[in-house]
Amino acid sequence: MTQKGEIILCRCEFGKFKNPKNDECEIVEKFTWKTKNRMEISVMTFGASLIEIKIPNRDGVMEDILMGYDNFEDYARDGKFLFGSVCGPLCGIIKNAEYCLNGRYHKLPRNFNKDHCINCGNSGFHRQNWIPYVDGTNVILSYTTDGNNGFPAIILIQILFSVSSNNEILIKTTARSNKVTPVDMGIQLYFNLASHKAGEDQLMEHLIKIDSSKFYQKLENGFFDKCPKQLCNFNKNNLHNLKEIIDENESFDCFYEIEKSEEKLPMILRAIHVLSGRTIEIYSNQPAIEINTCTQFPKNELQQKSSTEHLTLEYLKSKLTEKEIEFFKCCVDTDKINVKKQKCSKDECLSIEIDEELKGPIIGKENAEYCKNYGLSILCHNFPNAVKHQKKFPEILLKPGAVYENVLMLKFKVHVEKSSKLK
Repeated sequence: MTQKGEIILCRCEFGKFKNPKNDECEIVEKFTWKTKNRMEISVMTFGASLIEIKIPNRDGVMEDILMGYDNFEDYARDGKFLFGSVCGPLCGIIKNAEYCLNGRYHKLPRNFNKDHCINCGNSGFHRQNWIPYVDGTNVILSYTTDGNNGFPAIILIQILFSVSSNNEILIKTTARSNKVTPVDMGIQLYFNLASHKAGEDQLMEHLIKIDSSKFYQKLENGFFDKCPKQLCNFNKNNLHNLKEIIDENESFDCFYEIEKSEEKLPMILRAIHVLSGRTIEIYSNQPAIEINTCTQFPKNELQQKSSTEHLTLEYLKSKLTEKEIEFFKCCVDTDKINVKKQKCSKDECLSIEIDEELKGPIIGKENAEYCKNYGLSILCHNFPNAVKHQKKFPEILLKPGAVYENVLMLKFKVHVEKSSKLK
């Protein structure tokens, strides 16, 4: 346990992971922060995943608002929804599961509708057990790619998780590479401010504001196009009730272009659940946000009926030139990546079969069933499929000597008094 001021950080084993690359068994660790305001946040090394956000409501009742699983085995088995995990090197859907870089085509796994790639398949960052380093009450998770799986460069990624006593969670992702390579990362979050298990009725009680006037609707094939109606138009100056949107359209699944701001980290979304008093504000330096009401989750029975009606330092040395090594050493505190993963006996390690379909009901924390419209799905990153349009989105390419940076901040508040005038 580590304590700094009003923040306590605890560390424990969460599971055991058999690394398919080398057949070694590794320990998956969980880090939990506790603040003076009784807020609890947990992160695990597998997938660099945010797995718990517990915060009291206006009556002081603690509830976990983040959807996910109770145990590591369920997270490892899930190859589809990526609860709380970092997506990369390219998140989202890549058309035809390939991209062109300097005249050469690079193939990616076809794991979406048999033709496209989503979140880089089972070789994505969400399937890796990251190396942890504790700096006071901050946790830094590191991972290094091997130049395979459709990405020609060696990429060093570090994710800083920091929690403040003011109910703020800062997640800062940085990446460096030895060659030009596309990079677009994001953390896939599913939440319901009433409680992870509160369901559709309480999600409909959310008020939401998105700081954008440019929005696109997801098509049936998974790609986005200009929205033909006011389905996604959350006027950025007002709060809107989700129920009004869902009643008219059954659900919503949209991508919003975030307008450029003079602020380094502008607020892009605010959501309020009046009954519990909980508010979340999301700040990001990314140009876009994907948001939906868990439309990829299965429908529950009532919905079914109604729908018919309506990387280590030694490793780097073996892969990079002297010049490239010097670049990494100048930019990165190598002590924070020169840490070995904890390993365990192979006899203790279970082989977990990945399920990329998950067609049945999703059984989450506390045996809660997760269905369509039970939560909000949030992913802040670059424009969808931007790697296919590099001239329009040149920032998708990370060059040697440059640093990719994705900053996400989640701020939570609890309103003690009920009010219909929340702004």
